[in-house]
Amino acid sequence: MNIAEIFRIKKTGNSTPDPLQKELSKVQYAISKRSREDPYYNQLLTNLEIAQYFGLEGEYIVHSCRDLAELAYDPTGDNFVKKQTWMRAKETVYMRERTSGRMITMKLYPQYYAAIQRGFKTFEGRAYDPQSSKRYADIKKGDAILFEVNKEIENWEEECKHLSIDPDKRLETDVGQVFYGALVHEVFQMCPRLGVEFQPMISGPSELINLQRAAVYYSFPEYSRRISENGFIGIEVLNPRLVD
Repeated sequence: MNIAEIFRIKKTGNSTPDPLQKELSKVQYAISKRSREDPYYNQLLTNLEIAQYFGLEGEYIVHSCRDLAELAYDPTGDNFVKKQTWMRAKETVYMRERTSGRMITMKLYPQYYAAIQRGFKTFEGRAYDPQSSKRYADIKKGDAILFEVNKEIENWEEECKHLSIDPDKRLETDVGQVFYGALVHEVFQMCPRLGVEFQPMISGPSELINLQRAAVYYSFPEYSRRISENGFIGIEVLNPRLVD
């Protein structure tokens, strides 16, 4: 199944309103009650209408639409606070000023492991967690990442077999550029190909590709909360090679 299909409307006959339709109704109501233009709600309405027009659904798409809307206007000021927190973490790292590279271990779903191994996926996206043992603020060019197949998810063996990858081998890459943003879409816009590097397996009309790409990250466990509280990181992964 194409990863984008999880965001497609399923014709199940269920009359329960979809989260996207609920959000659309809430935004339309909020706009109708405002006496003046609100750039955030106007942009969010546009994003939701585009998603609905192209047949997308679900709470993760709603999160992606909100994320993109906040690029136009930060209604709460939280994104500014997140960036300030990131900068303080970076300042602490600079004070230590390490001179040698370090190795960081990360787990990947099989499809992403295969995409990086084959050179299609050149950026790894992570929700920033300031408490993580990976010390995200201290990742920089010259470091290396050792990826392992995540064996804690369902059907990982079948997926590895389908993708012709050896789940017992690890994948080492060099770290290139590292980007931080308060929003997923913000990090996408910092990259040369505007997000293609993160989710190259998603394709379709240009108006909704990045809505789906960002929605993928909101679908991972705990990522919605972590991105909302702390932001998002894009890590360029170069020179992939298998190691025992």
